[in-house]
Parts: sequence; C-alpha cells; structure tokens
Amino acid sequence: MDRPGWNALWRRVEAGEIARIVTWKLDRLGRTASGLSRLFEDMLERRVDFQSLTEGVDLATASGRLMAHILASVAEYEREVRAERQRAGIAAARQRNNGGPMGRKPSGHPQEAHE
Repeated sequence: MDRPGWNALWRRVEAGEIARIVTWKLDRLGRTASGLSRLFEDMLERRVDFQSLTEGVDLATASGRLMAHILASVAEYEREVRAERQRAGIAAARQRNNGGPMGRKPSGHPQEAHE
C-alpha cells in the first residue's frame, strides 16, 4: 500500500476530505487479502464508501463486504499461482540453457556469422 498516489489519497481520507473511493478493479487497490481486509475496516470506521466498478463491490452493504473479502482472497490466490508459474518457467529456461544467461545462445562475434 506504500505508493505515492495512494499515500496522497489516504492523507485526504484521514483529513475527512474523501467520502468515497472508486476503483476500476479490486486487485488494483491492494496486494494481499489481509491488507485489503484491514483497509476495508479502516474505510468502514472512517465512513468512507468504496466501490469497485468491474466487480460491482460496494462496502455499504453486507453482501458487498462479503464479496469484497472473497474477491480479495481470489486475487491473492491468482497472484501466488502466477508467481509460481513464473518461477517454474524461469527454472525450466535455465535448465534448457544449461545454467547460462537466459535468452542468449552462445555465439561468436556477430560479424563472424556473416563471413
């Protein structure tokens, strides 16, 4: 959550200048389900409405709060699975290159290939 734009917005929330936060997608707001849950609680305590346009989440309703927590958990799961796939792909690429630099094949001087 430590991002310049977010920090500036949250200072305005703390000052009571912001009554509603709207985001395109829930996963753009935070990285972990626990972090988003704390954020939702902070927003509720400060009486700041939250709406996610893509998912139709609105913290003003009980069903909206439930959906927000479920979607936050799903988003965290998706990030973890994507990271696992990325690590597996990198390991496979390294194995194919015999531990050499990824994406580079051993070769001679570039001009030698043209001679």
